[in-house]
Amino acid sequence: MIFFCQSLAFLLNFSGEEQQEIIHKIWKLRIHNKNEREYTQRVFIFYEANKGGSLMKLAFLFHPVKDLLKSQQYYEGLGMKEAWREGNQVLGLSMPDCDVQLMIEEDELELGPGGVFVVDSVDQFYEDNQSKLNFVKTPCTIPPGRYAIYQDETGNTIRIFDSSNKD
Repeated sequence: MIFFCQSLAFLLNFSGEEQQEIIHKIWKLRIHNKNEREYTQRVFIFYEANKGGSLMKLAFLFHPVKDLLKSQQYYEGLGMKEAWREGNQVLGLSMPDCDVQLMIEEDELELGPGGVFVVDSVDQFYEDNQSKLNFVKTPCTIPPGRYAIYQDETGNTIRIFDSSNKD
C-alpha cells in the first residue's frame, strides 16, 4: 500500500500528458506476478478516474471509532497531537513528520477505515465518475464543503471532499 501511494504521488509531478504516457507504459507491461498485476490495474483505474479532471490528494487517514475520547487518548499515547475538532464527534490528529493527519469519527463504522482525498470539486468528480465508480454516498454538504464516498472494485472505501464552503 505504501508503494502504491508513493507511486501515485510520483505521478502527480508530471503533466496530464506525461501521466498518461507513464500509465500506458505501465499498463502495457507483461506482468506475471498477481500482486504486481493488481497494482498496475489499480494505478490505471486511479488515472482513468482522474483523467481530465482534478487529481486527488491524500489529506487524512480515516478511522471510524466507537468511542472518540478513548480513541483520542490511545492515539495521543502514541505521540499524536490534536490538530482540529468538530464538536464531540470528529477529531483530527497530527502525526510527527507527516503531512497526512489521522481523522477519527464516531460515524460510518460499517464502511471501515480508508483514505480521505481532497479534490477540486466533489460535484464535478461525481459527475465525471458516477458511471465508472461505485458511489456509496452521493455528494452532500459538510462544514468545509462537499463530501462523497465510493468503493473500489475490492470494497475499499475512498472518501473525497472539497473546501467549497471555505471563505
